[in-house]
Amino acid sequence: QALPKLVIEENGEKTPFIISLMNLKGGCGKTTIASHLAILLAKLEFKVLLIDCDHQNQCRFFFPDQEYDYSIKNVLSDECSTEEAIYKPETDFDIDIIYSDYSLALFAADLKDEEMMLKIIDPVKQNYDFIIFDTSPNFDIINRNVAKASTHIAIPIIPTKLHIEGLGHNIIGLEQIAKIPMDRILGVIPNIVKEKAAQHRAYLELLKEEYESVYNVHIPEDINLPKVNDFRINIFEYREKSKSSQALKKFTWETLRRL
Repeated sequence: QALPKLVIEENGEKTPFIISLMNLKGGCGKTTIASHLAILLAKLEFKVLLIDCDHQNQCRFFFPDQEYDYSIKNVLSDECSTEEAIYKPETDFDIDIIYSDYSLALFAADLKDEEMMLKIIDPVKQNYDFIIFDTSPNFDIINRNVAKASTHIAIPIIPTKLHIEGLGHNIIGLEQIAKIPMDRILGVIPNIVKEKAAQHRAYLELLKEEYESVYNVHIPEDINLPKVNDFRINIFEYREKSKSSQALKKFTWETLRRL
């Protein structure tokens, strides 16, 4: 497919698309989607920066093991520059990453500035077409920072009763707590869908009926996805023809069309 022409201008200058994966509920696949979206955009030769803002720091499991000196916490606490925290993993595609660590959770209790993330990406944002954020499952000050820095927010969700009920809380939280206008919601992404389960199929239809922003593509449950972390690679390299690999590619293309 031909790549769409994607440009955002801010004060007459090009600025990247800044997409954050957010959901107050854990276990819905934010890290997997954020990492693979960033990987595929990089494979399409966009300039991409992936920033892990979840203190669990699990984006690293989709990339070759490497040592690094600084994390996003070090940047936020002014212990290093944004440039110093950027790492290039040894892959056959060009991608930049800022990792996280557990100290971010403790640091969040002391952070007061809700625009700090905007400030730390400002020196480097002209170098990228996309900045992708992975986030933790809450609305702490780190996530409010990420939301305010984002041009778009995508919400992964598993099609179950509890997840769909929680989706309303997510939207209220973004609108009322983080003060994010709803036109910045890129879409709701059905994920880990059990395609043969009648309950999942029914809740997937309900989700589409209740929310206009639901993606057309869904990402199915796939036994291959949990295995990739053992090998520190992505699903495109591990099982290129798997259901989840093909769905994540379709998701990326649909994301590009939605921008």
